[in-house]
Amino acid sequence: MIDLREVMCSGEELTPLLSYAWNSMPDRFKKIITRTDPILTVTAKAKEIMAERKDFARSDIGQVIGIRPDIEVYYTPSIGKLELRDLIAEFWSLFYKLDNITGANVAITTGATQALGLLFSILGYKKKVILMTPHWPTFPDVITKAGAEYAAVEIFDENRQLRLDELRNAIKTEDAHTVLINLPNNPSGITVSKETMIKLAEFARENDLILISDEVYNRVIFTGEPQTMLSFAPERTVVVSAASKEYLIPGHRIGYVISKSPTLTDIFLKKLVRCENSCPGTVGQDVFIEMLKKEIDELRRGKSPSFLEPVIEQLKERRDALADVLQNAGFKLLGNRPSDGTIFMLAKIPEGIEISDEEFIDKALEMKKISGIPASACGKPGWIRFSFGSMRMEDIERFGRNIKEVVDELKK
Repeated sequence: MIDLREVMCSGEELTPLLSYAWNSMPDRFKKIITRTDPILTVTAKAKEIMAERKDFARSDIGQVIGIRPDIEVYYTPSIGKLELRDLIAEFWSLFYKLDNITGANVAITTGATQALGLLFSILGYKKKVILMTPHWPTFPDVITKAGAEYAAVEIFDENRQLRLDELRNAIKTEDAHTVLINLPNNPSGITVSKETMIKLAEFARENDLILISDEVYNRVIFTGEPQTMLSFAPERTVVVSAASKEYLIPGHRIGYVISKSPTLTDIFLKKLVRCENSCPGTVGQDVFIEMLKKEIDELRRGKSPSFLEPVIEQLKERRDALADVLQNAGFKLLGNRPSDGTIFMLAKIPEGIEISDEEFIDKALEMKKISGIPASACGKPGWIRFSFGSMRMEDIERFGRNIKEVVDELKK
């Protein structure tokens, strides 16, 4: 029997998150985490010696070096470059005013999806996960692949209010202790207030819940200020984010995990990422590093980070234009308002059209007029997810004309 305290980072407090993670993960994960890796051990010692002695000769690096330096791209540490981890920690500390966050509390992954898959494998293995709905259509597959099951629950209503009775009943019925939240939400675009997040944190403590908080759209909001669950329930929350949406570089596949537990990020995930894909992409990390440096410099000088300001301005213009054309075509918007954040909007099929959301999109594609994602795949049948992130203003104008033709045809 392996004792968790033998694995924990020195001086770390045993939090509900860390305790639950250790007790929930498969035994094979514990074997991976506790097994000595000679490559990591030797490499770490060799780097220390190399920094002290210029005559030291290394023969431990498993990559080709110095033959075509013009094209060579090297491995990084398994959970990312130390510089990037430190920069993310500093950004979150300054921007969200978090205490005691260092690079050890950050693990870089190949996109947010890998991070989520690993966390579900740890926190949901052979258990039920409460999945906030509406949800990203891939969430169920990621949960299932991790060996977990899920129960979809509408945790927040259209008016951003917490539905505690429904959540409480689902937890009891499903015997679930892990809850996945996604705010701002894909596909609905809703955000919630600071007060609502405080209520959710209190509820999590009362019911001994673990929160996986997908915050990839945290700063892509049009209403209120960005918030993180780490501010409200740090002892039982693990956050997943990425450079994809906030920094417009999804193709670089740079995701990351932030936790108040360095054992979770710097020990558990380090070993698990290493045996899955060795390390995240080097080039994407370098791009992200340069972008973060500029934002952190602004934060250090007491300014707001400016990179997203023109992006949000244009996205808001697109959002408002899309909301207008959808309403003019007879669609109802979720909550009767444009989305609070993200690059998506949920709209209900107009009255008088008696077909499913899948059939609506099939017909629109058949007519070669518009596309969208049937929201039944997101747990919201009868609705459609439209993306204004991928449409310029002229595209939205054309979309407006075309969707009106689809609606008119289906109403005949």
